[in-house]
Amino acid sequence: MKNNSILVISNNKEVSDLIIGKINLLRECDKIKSVSYIETISELNSSQPALIILYHGMTDTIRIVKEIRKIKSLNKVPIIFVMDKLEENSLFYAFDNGIDDFFFLEDSDAIILTRIFLTLQKSTLYKQIETNEEILINENIIDRQTGIYTKDSGARIISRIFAKIKTENIQNSVFIYFKPISKDNKMININGVGKKIKELLRDDDIIAYGKGSGFYAVVFEAGQAGTKSIINRVSKALENDCIIYANAAEITTSFEKLELLLYTNMKNQLQKGKTVEYIEYENENKSTENYKINKTQNETITPEVPNNQIEQIQNEDEADEEEIVTLEQEGQEVQDTKANETEVIE
Repeated sequence: MKNNSILVISNNKEVSDLIIGKINLLRECDKIKSVSYIETISELNSSQPALIILYHGMTDTIRIVKEIRKIKSLNKVPIIFVMDKLEENSLFYAFDNGIDDFFFLEDSDAIILTRIFLTLQKSTLYKQIETNEEILINENIIDRQTGIYTKDSGARIISRIFAKIKTENIQNSVFIYFKPISKDNKMININGVGKKIKELLRDDDIIAYGKGSGFYAVVFEAGQAGTKSIINRVSKALENDCIIYANAAEITTSFEKLELLLYTNMKNQLQKGKTVEYIEYENENKSTENYKINKTQNETITPEVPNNQIEQIQNEDEADEEEIVTLEQEGQEVQDTKANETEVIE
């Protein structure tokens, strides 16, 4: 039976009684209980409420943050924050540390009940997402440690997304290839790099392990300017761990062709020490397909992309399991001085 029991946490019993009086339980089996801050741990160790209502009162921000963190460390239960009046600093830190919603003590019963019902609905949705994610992990579609699509499954999924983008004519969707390179011969935690990239992308963007110990990302409604911003943020966030090389192209052709194009061009970037390039793929006619590379100097290069090489990348055996990434030994050594002159797209 579904549990919608609610736990009210407050050091003020009158306030707890007032909150309880405003709430209508959904089922006879549901319960509502109030405890003080100091009783929170023992209560959560013995029960599994569906929702926590946390009263702010006169409690200082530091204490509130500690209380929220304590709750989240014991249980993933959603939290609604209750305030007497708006205190922006406390509210900001409360959201930053994990609350799901808030209301004011003087709000009407209807508003309070609406926020409670919506929070419970979101909680149910999140639990379903977690269940689905566990299935995907068990099927080796998503990596358990990072939540990123595995190399094999990622290629299949991204290929389908490319087809959908083409069919529905979705504009400004971009394919990005991120390649982390060792900095000062330091070891790179590939999973850690992937998690950081995932954190910087939107929830509806796609990230997967790619060729050459790199990562593929599909970002929607980004365009060239948005893509530059994403790459710059990723490079900045990881600048102490590695050097991020990246190239990108708007999704205007098949996944197989863009994968080959970006992967092949990445080798040239490594050789030249160019950390970022944005590629424009052009279909001039049915028999010949070209691309041009936009550079900060407005220099344009138009080499041909032989169609018979499209399958080449699928046969390459990359050392994706290694945690250490170094420059490949095909004349791709980048001098430290050149590598440090990171080219950021203006």
